[in-house]
Amino acid sequence: MTPLELAWEEYGGELLGDHGNVKAKCPLHDDSRASARVNIDNQRWTCFAGCGHGDIYELVKLKELVDSFPEQKRIAVQKFGVFTEGERGPGVNKKKTGKPWRPPWLR
Repeated sequence: MTPLELAWEEYGGELLGDHGNVKAKCPLHDDSRASARVNIDNQRWTCFAGCGHGDIYELVKLKELVDSFPEQKRIAVQKFGVFTEGERGPGVNKKKTGKPWRPPWLR
């Protein structure tokens, strides 16, 4: 699972699919029907009920009520395994391939 998928479910949302641009129940409001979309490929989400849209950091900001980006990033890394550009995740092949490192969910 990608970090956004983990965060979505941890925060009480529900994904109604497992790849591509999937319908979802929003974790930011009491959602009896799927009112959001999560794009698994580009790691972005949108709630059509007005909660917002963005990436995992925006979701962390809204659920954890944290305005500071460094704090959002710390929470995302600690809880959901988000890695910043240039960092390597656990178990990633460390051979020098000449290609920039990309998170596994974008490969």
